[in-house]
Amino acid sequence: MQDNFVQEYIKKCVSQGKQSVGDICNFAKEEILTIDEDLKKMEVLRSRQTSLRALLKQMGVEPTKRAQPVSSIINTGQPFADLDPFMQNMCIAICNFVEKINRSTTSREIMDNVSKPEENKTALISIKWLWENGCFSRDENTREIKIGNNWENRPKEKALCEESSLN
Repeated sequence: MQDNFVQEYIKKCVSQGKQSVGDICNFAKEEILTIDEDLKKMEVLRSRQTSLRALLKQMGVEPTKRAQPVSSIINTGQPFADLDPFMQNMCIAICNFVEKINRSTTSREIMDNVSKPEENKTALISIKWLWENGCFSRDENTREIKIGNNWENRPKEKALCEESSLN
């Protein structure tokens, strides 16, 4: 798949008159900078969305359902309570699964048991959040996920959330 992307990208560049390796690389670098700027804007929007949802929750109003899936850009230092409710529930379901099997596991096994295929991106983001916050650790050799040093502080309470496959 990556080879196909490279071929298609080069074709696109050539069709736009960029034929040297240097021109193609410069074009790619410019596109990366544009994407980085867009991602930063998304981070600001995600933070604002989270704040607005918290405001609605404090006022006793059910937040509107998310129109798009959870962004892969999260602030891993963000408190659990400030995460999207769907992601909160995903984190809890993942922790419950890891606790239930009582052994090291893989991201794939977690996703297969905790989420629908269309929710796998959220599951991976949740695993990353749990790992970054010390609830999980990762074996450097096998890359398996296991209980981390901060396991006792793992998320345990369910959030109010739109419908999902989470238990």
